[in-house]
Amino acid sequence: MVMQEHNLKVETWATDKVKPYKNNPRQIPQSAVDKVAASLTEFGWRQPIVVDKQGVIVVGHTRWLAAQSLGMESVPVHIARNLTAKQIKAYRIADNRVGEDTVWDADLLKIELEDLAAGGFDPVSVGFEEVEGLQMLAGEGENDPQAEWQGMPEFNQPDATAHRQIIVNFKDDEAVEDFGKLIGQEITPKARSIWHPEEEIARYADKRYVAEA
Repeated sequence: MVMQEHNLKVETWATDKVKPYKNNPRQIPQSAVDKVAASLTEFGWRQPIVVDKQGVIVVGHTRWLAAQSLGMESVPVHIARNLTAKQIKAYRIADNRVGEDTVWDADLLKIELEDLAAGGFDPVSVGFEEVEGLQMLAGEGENDPQAEWQGMPEFNQPDATAHRQIIVNFKDDEAVEDFGKLIGQEITPKARSIWHPEEEIARYADKRYVAEA
């Protein structure tokens, strides 16, 4: 493996000089932009936006959007001059993907949040929604679907699949009409399947659990 040289030169660019990558596969919701904006307001810039030689963002789309939302006229930028086009494309994906494999230690996170709360820090400034932060501080952590399901009444859905299916090919509309008369059913032009004997198709959309008022 060839190690890249540690040559992190940071420049200050006008915010509108930076260009987003039009094929960025990572979708960025407004909630993420708001959290990064809160972080920038609290801590300032600690990571530059990485761009290629043409000024197109490699890493830092959310930081750039947050800077725009805050009305910042300039942003810190690092130009990835020593990366090839393929490396830049791979880096864009890797920067977003590698963080997805990490998980929180709920107990240690609770301790850290308690310490921050004692110092007056808002959970939003560290990336948590207000409700999430309060849940962590209360020791609730993340929801456990298996635990929440305990004690729920069982929902038995009967088997509504057909006993047997066959494909019937008709020569013309007259043949369709004759077949309908034979089995005592109306076969409309939009019909794609029928039941014999005819029966109402079961619907289960309303069979779901809801919170009691």
